[in-house]
Amino acid sequence: MSYYILKRVALTVPMLLGIVILVFMMVKLIPGDAVSAMQGQLKLSAEQMASIRHALGLDQPLYVQLGNYLLGLARGDLGRSLFGARPVRELITANLPATIQLTIAGMLVAIVLGIPLGIFAALRQNTAWDVGATLVGLGGVSIPAFWLGLMLIQLFAVTLGWLPITGDRGLRGLIMPALALGLAEAAIITRLTRATLVEVLRTDYVRTARAKGLADGGVVIGHALRNALLPILTMIGMQFGSLFGGAVIIENVFARQGIGTLVTQAVINRDFPVVQSCVLVAAALYVLVNLLVDVLYAVIDPRIKYS
Repeated sequence: MSYYILKRVALTVPMLLGIVILVFMMVKLIPGDAVSAMQGQLKLSAEQMASIRHALGLDQPLYVQLGNYLLGLARGDLGRSLFGARPVRELITANLPATIQLTIAGMLVAIVLGIPLGIFAALRQNTAWDVGATLVGLGGVSIPAFWLGLMLIQLFAVTLGWLPITGDRGLRGLIMPALALGLAEAAIITRLTRATLVEVLRTDYVRTARAKGLADGGVVIGHALRNALLPILTMIGMQFGSLFGGAVIIENVFARQGIGTLVTQAVINRDFPVVQSCVLVAAALYVLVNLLVDVLYAVIDPRIKYS
């Protein structure tokens, strides 16, 4: 197991390096640069713009800029923001906890709603309850998260006045963003849980367990659901990246401070050190979560061995 984990961690290094280079080139393909963005606010002269570009190293060849960034990254230095000159590490440290909090809350919504609803639909397949659960799942997949967020604001904040739109960093302020983020993923988990559990319930060992007189609840929870969890767990790991990316949009809809608002402002300002570092952190988190999912496989199914 330890060898397997070390091997997986080692393989992430070239992958993260490739992501850094790809994002660097994509940011550079955007017309204009950070100094052009400053020009719209400060009315700089041509000489001042040239001087700032030289000071920031933006007049150097592309490969030199990339090499300097990679050297800094190897020393653990994520660079400084081109606006305000604050260390990027400080900006990410200040904003990342709020985004992780929202992502985990969205994931909890997806799991708490998706798995029970999928089990319910599987146990009542081909009934009106099953059709209703399938329609709810299709509706959740079809509705964009940002539109759902706006509708939640209109209903619960503007019309009913039950929840705050912005400004509340407590649990009440987290409810609507978590629902907007997690409902679509709950629909996917519902459909996957139903399909997987229906297939497992048709296997011979489940029929045997029922023939021995075991209670239906014990058969489903103790035997069928445990074997149906592996593909669901895989999907949950894959959805973490989707939820983290979705949090970027939801934070802007609800005006929540976090990585989403940070990276949005950085893209507008062509602040490529901040953009690159945010993408790098997101990729690293995604890799770590999927590594954790791989480790959990062996916990759920002891037959799985790593070499």
